[in-house]
Amino acid sequence: SFLKKNFPKPCAFLDRDGVINKELGYVCSQIRTQWKKNIFKTIKYLNDNNYRVLILTNQAGIAKGYYSLKGYNKYTDWFHDQFLNKGSFIDQTYFSPFHPNGKIKKYKKRSNLRKPGNGMIIKAFKDWEIQKRKSFLIGDKHTDIIAGRKSGIKSYLVENNILSQVKKLIK
Repeated sequence: SFLKKNFPKPCAFLDRDGVINKELGYVCSQIRTQWKKNIFKTIKYLNDNNYRVLILTNQAGIAKGYYSLKGYNKYTDWFHDQFLNKGSFIDQTYFSPFHPNGKIKKYKKRSNLRKPGNGMIIKAFKDWEIQKRKSFLIGDKHTDIIAGRKSGIKSYLVENNILSQVKKLIK
């Protein structure tokens, strides 16, 4: 759209499980969602400082048949709504449903979308006008860091207090 193309903004690329919510393995339900400390304040702080907030999440649970694409999409809508309800927002969530050991045939494959591949970030660069220099990625695994670095984005492992981490990064 016109707005995306003409107004470049820096971007916070965030992994989902382990950064925004606790890593409990294949989280795709409200009941299993445990928010990380200060995450709502952190997203609001990014919004207020004119950062786009994009989530990048590997979702091998789809390939492995633990939940459907439809179930995942419904959960993601709910997930986004939790931020809207608290006065903040996530611009978009990118996900990879693929895994080489999946049991659902159409998702059982290698894909550059799956981190450490950087396909989700490449997609984000096409979808959004992003100021790379001020952008950063925060993840909880080395595969997140590799994906960010492949894309020329400063990349960090998540700290215990993501709010103070983000405040230091965007000063």
